[in-house]
Order: sequence, then structure tokens, then C-alpha cells
Amino acid sequence: VEKFVETKEEVVLPFQEVSKIIETKEIIGVGNCFCRHAKDLVGHHCERTDLRKTCFVFDDVGKFLIKQGFIEQVSQEEAKKILKDCEEAGLVHKAFSKDTDKHIDREIITGMCNCCSDCCEMIGNHMRGGVPIVDLTEYMAQVNVDECVGCGTCVEKCNLSIIELVDDIAVVEQDKCFGCGACAYACPTSAMKLIKTELRRIFTPPPRIGSV
Repeated sequence: VEKFVETKEEVVLPFQEVSKIIETKEIIGVGNCFCRHAKDLVGHHCERTDLRKTCFVFDDVGKFLIKQGFIEQVSQEEAKKILKDCEEAGLVHKAFSKDTDKHIDREIITGMCNCCSDCCEMIGNHMRGGVPIVDLTEYMAQVNVDECVGCGTCVEKCNLSIIELVDDIAVVEQDKCFGCGACAYACPTSAMKLIKTELRRIFTPPPRIGSV
């Protein structure tokens, strides 16, 4: 009571990074996404994907949850296949552990979610104007204007709705980008790239709600 409680932030990582995390784990458990399952129960089917088993837990915590029957154990190759499916669906890979507010260390990552703007409690509530998003990242989306054809694929794939077409060229609000790579993966001309940055904290205020 009346004490400051520190909360740990999640780290948004691209597919190549989360694949490397999987390669360091001997115990890998996967279970249903709580957020999509909750939406299913109230009759709302995810608009982003039909995937449900997308949440990973590793190491001792994973071992405990596997033993209790809450999640199932999978191999590294099976886990990578699930991650690839998540990448193709445009989901956001968010890794977490008790120390991710200090540095990104693959050895201490204890779990990983694959989120979307439609169902994820954090991203979804943010897009509905409820809460800000605070995440750590080392990446940022950047467009090559000479290669962009203005197809709008990146606009559709962005889970934060921070990409728009201006004069048929994609423009990214980079100060709000948490570097998930969904836009870059889907770009048909490879005009959209992920660039490496310093480890930084992204604070994105909720979108303004219009008058009802």
C-alpha cells in the first residue's frame, strides 16, 4: 500500500530477432492467445488472423505451464513455423521478461506474444482511444521514396495506423513507430525497410476521439 510498483515494458522485435530467441530456448511452450480467445467468446472473430496458438512461454515458467496442461510443448522448428505464420499475418512480436526495461538479452526473455490491433488488449485499447502505448524497440520503419509505388499495402498492415500515403508515397510517423516490421515484410517492392536504431522507448498517446 502507498508504494511505487515498477512495471516492466515489453520489447517489440522483428521476425529475425524472435527467431534467434527461439534458437536459445530448450523449453518452448505455446498456448492460445488470451486476447483473441476472449474476443471469440463474445462473438468477435479476429479481423487480422485465424491463428490462435500464438503465445509463447519459455524456460522454467514454460515448463511449469506445460506440466499443468495450460500450454503445449513444441520444438524449435515448430515454434519457428508458428512465428512465420504470425509474420505473414502481420502480427506484432512482443517479447517480455522481468528485466527488459534495462536491455534486450535473449537469454532472459521468458515469453512472447504476437499481437494485432483488432484483439490485443494493449494495442486495441490504444487504437480505440483508451490508453497510450509504451514499448521498447531497436528498430524503425523507413521508406525508400524512389522504390515506393504507392500501393498502400503498408498502410493496411500497420497495426498503429501511423503510415499514410502522401502524393502516392508512403509516409511513416517515425516517432510513433515501434519497429515491428509488418509493413516491411508485406511491401511488394521492398521499398519499406526496417533500420536499426538505439534502444529507445516509444510513447504513443491514444488517438484523439471525435465528438459523439
